[in-house]
Amino acid sequence: MVKLEWQNALIKSTKAEVRLIPVKLDDCLMPAVLLQTLYIDFFGQGPENAMRQMIDVISGKSTYRPGGYEGFQNIRAYVTRTDGVLVIEFRAEAYMEPHSRYLIVLDNIENDLSWKALGEPVYGSRFITGLTLTDGRTINALLVARDTPTTPGFPYVAELCPKADVPIRLIGAMRIVSRTEFAGIPIIEK
Repeated sequence: MVKLEWQNALIKSTKAEVRLIPVKLDDCLMPAVLLQTLYIDFFGQGPENAMRQMIDVISGKSTYRPGGYEGFQNIRAYVTRTDGVLVIEFRAEAYMEPHSRYLIVLDNIENDLSWKALGEPVYGSRFITGLTLTDGRTINALLVARDTPTTPGFPYVAELCPKADVPIRLIGAMRIVSRTEFAGIPIIEK
């Protein structure tokens, strides 16, 4: 019944009879047709941002700005923190991603941490200081890669350990989209 209800509401919204703004509450895969319009990602953006967006939309002062995660995102970064150790699991949610190359964007320097790939007999990694992105921002990042694809059920898992009691400050995560470009991916804190 829920599917029928949102489909009817979508039809009515195309006729300007109602205003439909979906709210994503959990880690579900949204139907592609709903990704083509404004939706509020309560799960991915957190309750404070989602509530602010809801209030703004209801009051007619929508401050919605497209984020770095337009449309469906097959790769997501699941983050777990335990005693200062950061584990990032890059997962393919629905289909194979042929290139397993990821940037872990940090507000740290190389000497602040050590890292390794969990369960990977062969992998590549490199800390990059002062990387300039296409939007002009300069970041520090840890590049982690393997030669095999990332597929559902076979994630790429990186473990970052702090040195000398310096906390690991994660800013974001990115995946390779071309030979010279990386794009942001959603981070989900567990």
